[in-house]
Amino acid sequence: MGRYYSGDIEGKFWFGVQGSDDAEFFGAEERRDNIQYVVYDVKPVIEGINECIEELGDWREMLDLFFKEHNGYNDEMIVKEWEEKYKIITYPETVLKYLKWYARLSLGNQMLEYFENNEGSDLYFEAET
Repeated sequence: MGRYYSGDIEGKFWFGVQGSDDAEFFGAEERRDNIQYVVYDVKPVIEGINECIEELGDWREMLDLFFKEHNGYNDEMIVKEWEEKYKIITYPETVLKYLKWYARLSLGNQMLEYFENNEGSDLYFEAET
């Protein structure tokens, strides 16, 4: 069972990887107990995206390619593929670390797209807990 967010943007948080409060990383403010968010300014979103990109480094491109080739995943699939494809020895804990940044980047990109398409508007959405 997944947790969703909806409002001006909508999607599903990554199961076991991404917390319902991940939008706070991009400057969103919780509005009520059921985690209603509002983002007033695109600047913290851009700053957050840049930090995600920096933290991901080369892992971003490898994750992009992995998810273009696979509909589902688990940490072990990624570990195995990267060992075979890139000769990188890694562990599920390391994969999880980068998946968290990758999932966060996905949310930040959605937020940025909203601001680009709705100039002058605040961004409102609600996250399931």
